[in-house]
Amino acid sequence: MITVIINDVAVEAVLGDGLLEVARRNRAHIGFVCDGNGLCTTCECLLLAGAENLSVPNRAERDWLSPARLAKGYRLACQSTINGLGPVAVLTRAEELRRLWDNLVNASSDRTYDQNWRRLVGYSVQLTADHLSMFPLNLARTVARLGIVRTILPVQDNNRWFRDVGRVIDERTDDAANQL
Repeated sequence: MITVIINDVAVEAVLGDGLLEVARRNRAHIGFVCDGNGLCTTCECLLLAGAENLSVPNRAERDWLSPARLAKGYRLACQSTINGLGPVAVLTRAEELRRLWDNLVNASSDRTYDQNWRRLVGYSVQLTADHLSMFPLNLARTVARLGIVRTILPVQDNNRWFRDVGRVIDERTDDAANQL
């Protein structure tokens, strides 16, 4: 088995697994909206370790992630496949934002509220700018790759999507309740 660490939680995978499927199978939260079609970017992850154990960025990733984000190690989990036997570690965009927000709400002694606020806003502005820099060519390429209908209506299994979202909400609610 191959170890994949998602948001500091170790799970197991096998060669050929996609990161998003590993996360879904193990209930490790990686956001997704487009059913793994590589167009919503909600499954974007920062690769912390194991780049050599993942497939190279494909056309969908190069269409939606700016060269700067790719160079920093960001990947789309729905497009990234495990192709090596070593460990892989990622931090999801959702978790990255949650941690920035948590630092703001629960300010620590090493940063001021203002510094935490600037980090959160800076991250959000940079994320938006990086994604807007790829428009509209990324959308045109996606339509060419998937077709207009699949681009506009990417989710093929609404029940599966709602089950996954509900499961994440249940787990987050349970986590919050346990902290009280």
